[in-house]
Amino acid sequence: MAGKHGEGLLPLEEKRASNVYTTQSGYELKLHPVSIMLGQKIGGSLRKRYLAAGEPLDPPVLTIINVAGEELEGELTANDLELPGNPEETERRRASWAAHQDALGRYTSEYNSLYTDAFLYYGTEIEVDPEWAKVEAHFGIDIPEDPFERKLHYLQLEVLRTPDDIRDCMVAILNLTASGAVSEAELDGLRRSFRNTIRGDQGSSGDGSGRPSGTDGEVVDVDAVPGSEDGVRVENTAE
Repeated sequence: MAGKHGEGLLPLEEKRASNVYTTQSGYELKLHPVSIMLGQKIGGSLRKRYLAAGEPLDPPVLTIINVAGEELEGELTANDLELPGNPEETERRRASWAAHQDALGRYTSEYNSLYTDAFLYYGTEIEVDPEWAKVEAHFGIDIPEDPFERKLHYLQLEVLRTPDDIRDCMVAILNLTASGAVSEAELDGLRRSFRNTIRGDQGSSGDGSGRPSGTDGEVVDVDAVPGSEDGVRVENTAE
């Protein structure tokens, strides 16, 4: 029965083959497929909020004059920041690029948090132990009043107690969503991606671009920012 402690742990292959994920502590968690549009919907809505607030998510526009004297517009990149002989323009480009990267990093972090929460919320079915609230109260832990936050609070504190549980549960839900049509290599890549998301490792890439990076120094692809036409979630992709 979903939400009860099992006798032992299931191999990961068995977890993926069924709609039940058994945690490292033996909790059997019933899983449900999640809409493949979830990431795109979250990313699109979040992007609208950021843009409405004036956040520079899109790369700054760079205007140049070609040899024919024509003005051309393009996107500013990390390779365009220095303009020899023009320190004022160089400083302006650096400032606009830094503001863009800061907004992109905050957006990426918030998106990953929202995506993880929504993915686990829609993809799991749990029965909250009525005694759990008493235990939480005993230790002075505030329990959310909002039913959505309450489920996530219980799920992440009581059920999915380790980063590996969160990661493997998300992979199992995704495989269930894809009806088993995900290869082992793809699952391994998703585990690494989910691990980076769970850790919240969004720092500088160290490549001079200033763009956010994953735990392995991989640069987040700006073109795959969720909410764009082809981006359904932030992936750590090497340039």
